Amino acid sequence: MKLKVISSLALLALFAVAGGAIRARAQSVQTWTVTQGVCGDWRGTWAMQHAGPGHWIGTSIIKVVGQQCTGRPIGTQITANVDFQTNSDLSWTASTTNTNNADDCRYSGTVNENTAATGTYRCGGSNGQLSNISIVSPTAFYNKD
Repeated sequence: MKLKVISSLALLALFAVAGGAIRARAQSVQTWTVTQGVCGDWRGTWAMQHAGPGHWIGTSIIKVVGQQCTGRPIGTQITANVDFQTNSDLSWTASTTNTNNADDCRYSGTVNENTAATGTYRCGGSNGQLSNISIVSPTAFYNKD
């Protein structure tokens, strides 16, 4: 009887530790640094969560930091949901949805290093202005988990 109780307690402890590790991994958020816009007038972060091999989802918060090209007041902020996917040829695509200014964006580009990517994007449909983006991540975009 004593052995069954000890075995049961050990099994419960193992499940508790494993469950905690799974929850901690699922809730891990990385902060990616982004610079956007024709002149780099928008800067901010993408708080990203790994969703599968090469796939990340999260939230974008960007602000106007200069008025060289935007024409918007410094400090103007835009938030959105982000879906980012890498491809085997070092290319990537992303989209923002539920944008607080109603202009969802489509992005594409190249992973230049494991943790740096550049590309272009267009917001508000095919008539939107083509702009530049650079992204820096603390870990590789091609996470194989």
